[in-house]
Amino acid sequence: MTENKTTQNPIPDPTSEETQFQTGKVLTVNVSHFINDSFGAFLSPLLPRIIENLSLSLTQAGLLTSIYALPSILNPLIGDFADRNKRNKYLLAFAPAMVATSMSLIGIPQQFIFLCLLAVIGGLATATYHAVAPPMVARASGNRVGRGMSFQMAAGEMGRMLGPIIAVWAVSQFTLQGIWRMMFFGWAASILLALRLRDIDFVHEKRKSFSSAKNQLIRFFIPIAIYFLFVKFANVCISTFMPTYLTTTGLSLTKAGVLYAVLQAAGVVGALYFGSISDRLDHQKLLIILVVLTFIVMVGFLLNTNPAIRIVLLILLGFFGISKTPILMAMVQSHFPNNRALANGIYMAINFAIAPIQNLGVGALGDRFGLHTTYYIAIAISLLAIPAIIAMPKLKNRVTA
Repeated sequence: MTENKTTQNPIPDPTSEETQFQTGKVLTVNVSHFINDSFGAFLSPLLPRIIENLSLSLTQAGLLTSIYALPSILNPLIGDFADRNKRNKYLLAFAPAMVATSMSLIGIPQQFIFLCLLAVIGGLATATYHAVAPPMVARASGNRVGRGMSFQMAAGEMGRMLGPIIAVWAVSQFTLQGIWRMMFFGWAASILLALRLRDIDFVHEKRKSFSSAKNQLIRFFIPIAIYFLFVKFANVCISTFMPTYLTTTGLSLTKAGVLYAVLQAAGVVGALYFGSISDRLDHQKLLIILVVLTFIVMVGFLLNTNPAIRIVLLILLGFFGISKTPILMAMVQSHFPNNRALANGIYMAINFAIAPIQNLGVGALGDRFGLHTTYYIAIAISLLAIPAIIAMPKLKNRVTA
């Protein structure tokens, strides 16, 4: 590992509007995140039924989720465009409608190739959303970026918490093929959101050229990429394959969906707590603590067979395992105040470009060894992320709330 670098940013005037937490703007973007991720969360709980109907292998299931993530490699281009265009708020408004459309049609195709096409459409829409929304929240959060990112993360986790419940309910009411009706709720919500965003102007900082920010971007994102390469294996187990894993232990699809929602609910609480305290604590030390605690809880979850204790451990797994994201996002936004959408786009591209490797890897290992053994392998690999965390640049002249 290279020697830890320090990124210097000027200290903003604490009396200016740019340092204040603008609650109305933040909450408006949070609502859009809730809508987007509610529909985006349809895929995981419906995977067991889709696997059964189309006789898919776990490798194909992993490929489907990887295809959904693939369009996010375009996030740097989307982010750079958003830094230069004040109308990017309309990309944010209508992306949830496109995600709702693709995920609501997921039960209709009878061929794997058409499922993949829907995954591409939904993935492109959600990639656009996630490139645009966090910089907007950061601009409206002033010097409390960690708090803003925790609110944004919590809104997404609430969507991923309720999304599986909504998906399972919709299947029980309309059948898997009939949940296309849900797309109209997504479109109605996006239209209302566009009307709300029309009257909100987000502050745009003076944009740096890519060439002037290139060295700082490279120095910052290399350890971030290494971190994701290792820690994402555990994340895939906690998120994508958890409902499927729970059904292999004898639980019904409904019970697995409910427990998955409980895990996501714990993630909401964890995101709010750890994102907010990251404004006052060292980012790297906090990340290391969460990686280690996630490892301990996952091992306990896999070893224990008592249903009540497993539920408690599942809650802790959500609380610790899903709570790292707002800390990382706050780091990205704080290091690059003049290229926030570009930096966020690079961050999301790295995040999602690496995800297919882990999705395919976990799926293939699951086919070969079973998901239980695969979970042990994945959580052990996550500990290799600790050296990358240590190598991440620190922010000098950091303003805390």
